[in-house]
Amino acid sequence: MSPPSPLQDLVTVASVNFTPVFGDAKATLDKMTSNVLEAAAQGADLVVFPELALLGCGGCTECAALEAACETHQQLAETVPGPSSEALAELAREHDLYIVFGLHEQDPDDPTKLYNAAAVVGPEGVMGSYRKVHLGEPPWVTEGLTFAPGTELPLFQTRFGPIGVQICYDFWFNPELTRLLALKGARMIVCPVGSFAGPGRDESMRTTALSRAQENLVHVVVSNSVGGPGTREAGYSGAALTEGLRPDHYVGHSMIAGPAFPRFGRLVAEAGALEEIVVATVNLQQQDRFQKVFDYRRWRKGRLASASRLIADEFSALAEQSES
Repeated sequence: MSPPSPLQDLVTVASVNFTPVFGDAKATLDKMTSNVLEAAAQGADLVVFPELALLGCGGCTECAALEAACETHQQLAETVPGPSSEALAELAREHDLYIVFGLHEQDPDDPTKLYNAAAVVGPEGVMGSYRKVHLGEPPWVTEGLTFAPGTELPLFQTRFGPIGVQICYDFWFNPELTRLLALKGARMIVCPVGSFAGPGRDESMRTTALSRAQENLVHVVVSNSVGGPGTREAGYSGAALTEGLRPDHYVGHSMIAGPAFPRFGRLVAEAGALEEIVVATVNLQQQDRFQKVFDYRRWRKGRLASASRLIADEFSALAEQSES
């Protein structure tokens, strides 16, 4: 038996600042294809699109009224594998790269059950999907009514090692998931997001992306939507900001960050507030260099296994309290 091929360490990543054609998967898929072709021309190994990129993010007044996924969402959702993921998988195969993109995923066993998901495709074909775990709720967003929460934290095997996927809230406000994916062996965390415009939002995104990279010594790739059908008017009162659906207007600033030994985290590339692709080549060996001095994955399985047990026990106790 031949030895396994060494992992690719130099990875060219393309993060897309993207505006979908809201509600039109076919037209959006054409735009995504153009972006993939451009990224491929720049040598990309991985291309990332935002949260729900295929149809667009946004609150739904009909879902809010029904307190469930509306008929329109059910009709537009796709399974994975499905038409769009298979089309992009063919493109990935043709250009020898990986693509991660957000979509409304339909449960193959229950068409009425939908997920806020990210499909992962590559030269091997459709590799699967990640389903968002942390879903917001009214009054600001309706995704917790439209979608069911995900129940798994998969890793996706690529030629440059395992990657984990998180979606928006999962990444910005729930650091446990990034740590779990890193402990499971992820070398890169890919984050399709739908982060809305607001005071200092780009700075908070930058701070959190750098924090996740530093905490876990992994590279992170954030892809965000730009623009959108909503507007954010000046002069909102406090009540207007907290008592209704947020405006569907997105800030962009897709970014790539990661460790560069001996620096724990650095911003590698960042987009602005318009549609564009940011492309950067990262060296994943810059993560591995930290194993000489701070091999926390090995520690957690060895001399600090007690810390893993303590954290697991504390979370189990919290889960039991919520169920009682």
